[in-house]
Amino acid sequence: MGKFGCGAVVCALLIGQSSSGQAPVFLSPPSYWVQQAVAVQEWFKKLHEDYVLECDSRMRELEEGRGSTDFLLEALLNRLQIELLLSQRKPDRVAAYATHLDRMRRVNDRYQEDYRSGRFIRPDWSVIRGGLVQAERWLNEAKAQPE
Repeated sequence: MGKFGCGAVVCALLIGQSSSGQAPVFLSPPSYWVQQAVAVQEWFKKLHEDYVLECDSRMRELEEGRGSTDFLLEALLNRLQIELLLSQRKPDRVAAYATHLDRMRRVNDRYQEDYRSGRFIRPDWSVIRGGLVQAERWLNEAKAQPE
């Protein structure tokens, strides 16, 4: 097959270039691909609903003074990840990072009270502070990225 092997031929076919130097011919994707893309998008939307429900439940537990920081932080990150997957444009991604930062600030404020009163240990407090700093950095990076 030459220097590049079968992979280069397959890639050239996928992007519509022919090895003979002719103009690329772009074929519409098979209907199967379109159906699969729609199915994946629907699955992401259902997953988003589940993560929103979990995140809201964990935030309620936080406000009631019960629950686990590990579960809460995991729920917050899961929700952010699925919102980023569903975001097609930069303003949507920036908004997802901004709302994540707001949630992290609420968590930080709540646990700061517990830490100052002695009901919360230092390592857990450090994890929350680290998550807040990380959320701020992610938001700033998202704002700096080109469209």
